[in-house]
Amino acid sequence: MAFENIVGQEKAIGILKSQLEFNRIAHSYIFLGPEGIGRKKTAVELAKALNCEQSGNTPCDECVPCRKIDKMIHPDVHLIDYIWQSKVLDENLPKSGRNVIKIGTIRVIQREINLKLFEGRYRVFIIDSAETLNREAANCLLKTLEEPSPNSLIILITNTLETLPGTVISRCQQIKFRMLSEEFVFEQLHRCYNVEKVKAGQISGMSQGSLGKAILLKDSFDEPFGIRVTIDLWNRLRDNKIDGAELIEFCNRIGRNRAGTEKFISNLLNLTRHELISEISDRSQDAVELVLSCKKSLRYNVNMNMLVSSMLLQLKEIFHASSS
Repeated sequence: MAFENIVGQEKAIGILKSQLEFNRIAHSYIFLGPEGIGRKKTAVELAKALNCEQSGNTPCDECVPCRKIDKMIHPDVHLIDYIWQSKVLDENLPKSGRNVIKIGTIRVIQREINLKLFEGRYRVFIIDSAETLNREAANCLLKTLEEPSPNSLIILITNTLETLPGTVISRCQQIKFRMLSEEFVFEQLHRCYNVEKVKAGQISGMSQGSLGKAILLKDSFDEPFGIRVTIDLWNRLRDNKIDGAELIEFCNRIGRNRAGTEKFISNLLNLTRHELISEISDRSQDAVELVLSCKKSLRYNVNMNMLVSSMLLQLKEIFHASSS
């Protein structure tokens, strides 16, 4: 993949290509924007461009360094995620709960960033989900950002600046990645992934401007508690065409599958948010707040059957009250 194949982010790509052309690459960046819109792909392409054997402001995709970075086997380029962290810290990935990037991971980066380059021109660390850096890790990272090593680059990929210390933010150049339009996501699904129009329209409406999320939704569309089931239930709730007994029966089925329940609630939240955007009303606002509250409850050891039952019965009441 080259920069040109990262769709919908022409402004961000243009800034980086210009900096490459005039050799003005910063020592650290924040790639800011929602998931699934090309932040990580752009970071990988930048790492390739800095280590590519061909001159220019875009990687060739053919030389040995480019191919190694594509496969994430280049010794000077690292994607720091929870899997990488579990390996370097010799820990198991938690099966549930909130993951964080720990101070031990940042200390590994600090040791490696000062080593002699193995075979590339630039050592690049791409820290995914940087918003999950805990306080100790963020403060430790700050020391590296204050005294950058030559020919090294740190890229923080995050969907928010709220959890990052201001001192970290101030030492990185921000590159903003914009949400994609619903129409753009629809066209990509229909033309590039051969998704039929009705289905593409339903998925693009729930994608929140993320092509990556849209592709995941496409792949899970027909799962037992996927989008097709969610949309059908949502429409019947909205049109008051489902009774309490049917809802309880549905909850009994879904409550036995935690993963399916979590996916169903996420899909339902996307639907309620889409309705809020297209139809600003007290009903849609109440629905979003209710489903969001239930999604937050998933962090705890809750009874899934009771959680979904309560949520759907309350949604039914919200819709019924608005139509009466």
